[in-house]
Amino acid sequence: MAAVFRVDAAASTGGWVIQVDVLPSPQRVFWQEDLDTLPRGWVLYGGTAIALHLGHRHSRDFDFFSSDPLDRDALRGGARCLAEAKTLQDEPDTLTVVAEKAGEPIKLSFFGGIGFGRVGEPVRIRGIARIASRLDLLGTKLATVTQRIEPRDYIDIAALLASGLTINEGVAALRALYENQASGLQSVKTIAWFKDGNLEALLSAEVRNLLTRAAASYDPSTPPAIKRSSRLD
Repeated sequence: MAAVFRVDAAASTGGWVIQVDVLPSPQRVFWQEDLDTLPRGWVLYGGTAIALHLGHRHSRDFDFFSSDPLDRDALRGGARCLAEAKTLQDEPDTLTVVAEKAGEPIKLSFFGGIGFGRVGEPVRIRGIARIASRLDLLGTKLATVTQRIEPRDYIDIAALLASGLTINEGVAALRALYENQASGLQSVKTIAWFKDGNLEALLSAEVRNLLTRAAASYDPSTPPAIKRSSRLD
């Protein structure tokens, strides 16, 4: 089945309205009750961040990034929902857990020591909670799409482009964030190639056409964007 593609009108016209309805009920409870208990410095990235910006699809997992090394004691001591969470992955700067909210499990991942900085301004939600900017999310997604074949990544990139960003802006962000570790040309070629992973069947014609047009408009001479900060928050 082809994925449904939709971008909220407010987001596509330059406004910003948080799309909490894209979260299932347990994730919404975490968002409302526990988000403010995370220690300072954590910024939401990934598909859920994009969905909250644009409302284009449902998303379940939370991926939080921080420029600081991961401090497990501070994280578990501050975030109420982590006190009794089950650990799935525990590495020096990575912690992935399953916590129970509203009687159901939700997956939370925390990645510390992230050093690529940012080109945009994160959006403050409440207190110290932040969501990465659309431009930073597009830059990171253009890196991710070359490392795995997941229909949701293509849908997310298409949604970000439909919201008003351009492929050249995305590649400029990619080059600023990852420098020589990523290739803008490779990312552009990847988003317009649908022969692998059954993408032709899993992506709607609207998404495929949007990505193909975006790739065709790519200017290889696009310079890197200017970093606003070496920190994510």
